[in-house]
Amino acid sequence: MRTRDVITGLVVLGLLIGGIFWIRKVKMDRQSLTVTPPTVEEKIPDTFNGLIVPTDTEKTELKDVSGETGAGIATRDMVLADLPDPEVGEYYQVFVDDKPMGVMRIVKGGFLFEGKIEGEKVSVKLGDKTILEGSF
Repeated sequence: MRTRDVITGLVVLGLLIGGIFWIRKVKMDRQSLTVTPPTVEEKIPDTFNGLIVPTDTEKTELKDVSGETGAGIATRDMVLADLPDPEVGEYYQVFVDDKPMGVMRIVKGGFLFEGKIEGEKVSVKLGDKTILEGSF
């Protein structure tokens, strides 16, 4: 009976160890499936040819409020936007607290406005239509 008890114990131990490894593998597989999409800030270096927004600056993500596919980020010194090209004669304009600040210019990868942003609410408009919006 002693040999039978040892073999039974080894089989049970093997099943426990196998179960632990199987559970770990299932958990790791689930974690690999939950991939979060990159944030606008993470996309900027690719979109704007290596441009990096400093981590120590005040910034806000500009979210699309028009139903289009645009995205952007605003700091206290600039507004960057990944937007489709407007029609000929139209342009994107930056507003801060509903006051016009200036026109965005085309840069490699998107649109840029450089200027002091003093206010809370930042909007990017195309004509009268608000495309992007965010608040500090």
